[in-house]
Amino acid sequence: MVMMVVMMVMVMQGKDQNKKGPNIKLGQQGEKKSSSILQDPHKDNPMDNPKMEELMSVLEKTRQELDATKQRLSSTQQSLTERDSHLTNLRQERRKQLEEILEMKQQALLAAISEKDANIALLELSSSNKKKTQEEVMSLKREKDRLMQQLKQQAFSNPHRRRAG
Repeated sequence: MVMMVVMMVMVMQGKDQNKKGPNIKLGQQGEKKSSSILQDPHKDNPMDNPKMEELMSVLEKTRQELDATKQRLSSTQQSLTERDSHLTNLRQERRKQLEEILEMKQQALLAAISEKDANIALLELSSSNKKKTQEEVMSLKREKDRLMQQLKQQAFSNPHRRRAG
């Protein structure tokens, strides 16, 4: 829009100079001399033209709007930068929390495995060779194996963490 106003101003100035062209003559020394003594002094000044004044007013208003838009853009860019930084911090915090949760899960699995080992050891130390005791030992070993498999899956699902164990 600013370019359009500037072009209109240039066109208007060009028309005003074309109007002056036939009335201007050069003297012997190369000075401009007016052929008409009764020429209106306001005609020579393109700024006195009402259209030119209107265009200049529009140009000034457009410049002010451009300045206001630049300020809003700067403010918006600053706000965007702050929000982007905040988002990055939130992502880092979330990643850290997820790692902590994974570590807690692994610790819980290790504790459960240790408990199964302790129960197996107690049952194996008992002097009873009953079938029921042997079944309990086998059941505890299967649960331990299942927990070990879960622990391995968790360790491999997050390659950034070291495997627990």
